[in-house]
Amino acid sequence: MKIDRVKLLEQLSLLKPAIKSGGLIPELSYIWFADQEVFAYDGTIGVRVPLDTGLECGVPGGVLLGLLGTSRLPEVSIDADDKGTCLVVKMGRSTSKLAMLDIERGVWPFPKDAAKGTVLNVTDDLLDALRHVLVVEPKHTTRVEHKGILIYRDKRGITLCATDSATIARARVDYKGAQVGDVVLLPRAFVEQMVRVCPAGGKLSICDDHLAARSDGLKLYSHVEDAAEVQDVVGIVDKLAKAHPEPVPVPAGLRIALERAEILEGAADAVVELSIVGGDLVSEGAYKFGELSERAKMKGGEHPDAFGQFEAGLVARGLAGAKLMSLDKSALVLHGAGDDLYAIAPRRVD
Repeated sequence: MKIDRVKLLEQLSLLKPAIKSGGLIPELSYIWFADQEVFAYDGTIGVRVPLDTGLECGVPGGVLLGLLGTSRLPEVSIDADDKGTCLVVKMGRSTSKLAMLDIERGVWPFPKDAAKGTVLNVTDDLLDALRHVLVVEPKHTTRVEHKGILIYRDKRGITLCATDSATIARARVDYKGAQVGDVVLLPRAFVEQMVRVCPAGGKLSICDDHLAARSDGLKLYSHVEDAAEVQDVVGIVDKLAKAHPEPVPVPAGLRIALERAEILEGAADAVVELSIVGGDLVSEGAYKFGELSERAKMKGGEHPDAFGQFEAGLVARGLAGAKLMSLDKSALVLHGAGDDLYAIAPRRVD
């Protein structure tokens, strides 16, 4: 059948997050055509989008997307060959054949439609909260909490947290009456794709054994991480915030001081000593290519003297949207809109 090449490529590209590259199970790298839909599953993330091709088969996903991207023609023809063993892709004078797998070999561990569970409306506030906590990117998954985004329920709604043990990000969203359980752990890969492809107006279903985000025909699925052994991250950050000094406005010069520290060290893990002395924020450090010493006036409030050593990159990634800050020996805490918070633990000094 002939089909608009650009629209086909757009629909199939939505499956990219669920197309595995390499691995021992080839089916996880395939795109599957079935039931007026097309889907892919990489072992973690599953995506289904509407697409009526009349096909019932699987083909290598990366290969098909690559072929479609090599042409500028408006139309492409995709059909099974007479033997039903190959997918024939025709674009102008070009003809390519891809070996097909039977649709029965398609791997899909989730229901086609979300089962009963808690359904949350995807709002701009929820998406903003998810983006805020996603700035925390664990380099190594050494604890359960590092695997994704934690959702806690409280009287006002839900609290989202993410941590890599060196930093914690927190955001709150008003969802009164939402029964999401004591704590739910959303896999990071699922949340990253949700904020990318599921705009406000969609639905997020939290079920016992899977998650589903739906919007305009697109369905994004994932398993639910086991949260039985997670720490009370929201309790830790609430206790930290309450014990900290009253926050004051973030000085305008902090961002550029961190950038200069990274330049002088030639790396984002440059360590900068931040001190609050007599109403000034002092940034200092000795680096591979030189030394840094900067002083910025803290306006709009009084803060007791304090200091700590921090990785410049960890501080910088939390500055987006940060309006207020507080510092003591336990952490640097950055406050954003509402209850948004980002805390950085100091480097240990031997």
